[in-house]
Amino acid sequence: VITSYQRIGEEMGHLLSAVNHTTVQQFLKSEIPLTNQTLGFLPGKFIQQLAANYSFRSKSRIIFNQVTDFPQNRDFVASNIEMKSIDFFRQHPAETGILKQIRWRGSDFLHYSHPVRTEKVCLNCHGSKSTKTAHVALEQYVAGGNYPEGSIRGVQNFYLPYDNLFFEYGEQVFKRLLRNLLLFTGAFLLCVIVVVKFWPEVEDRRAG
Repeated sequence: VITSYQRIGEEMGHLLSAVNHTTVQQFLKSEIPLTNQTLGFLPGKFIQQLAANYSFRSKSRIIFNQVTDFPQNRDFVASNIEMKSIDFFRQHPAETGILKQIRWRGSDFLHYSHPVRTEKVCLNCHGSKSTKTAHVALEQYVAGGNYPEGSIRGVQNFYLPYDNLFFEYGEQVFKRLLRNLLLFTGAFLLCVIVVVKFWPEVEDRRAG
């Protein structure tokens, strides 16, 4: 059973990492200015909204997030439990995941953490001034960051209910979660394509 939880956590970590990379690449290709209005297209904010939407719709009691110990947006601050995972991955950089049983919010959970490593594409918003793109307009991203490539900057967390019902139906829950996340991600990318297509018209109207 623990092995099954481990596999679920690993796959969800890979999925959210793919969401991170894909959304950043698409955002940069579209050359949309980074403002308070467009921040939701980037992975941190998008995953936060995705997690909230999933929790609202699902009865599985699975909770997930993506947090950091050095946020340029205060919504993504790691908790004490999550900070222990960040410290673990910094001390053991070769590790790709950690699974622990915890008592959280009055219930027993299995907590799986997956490291968030700084990729080259991340430096467009989180690197030095020389690596940031010209269309990054938010002050906290212009002034902050300077992350070295490959550094551990946070964790993706998955809180899985530790009870017999979930053990029995864990595979079905996992499949539904994976399907829903893929649907949400597809909808998000469709929205980005629409924005890219009509953004010049919006800018022309503002200029006019």
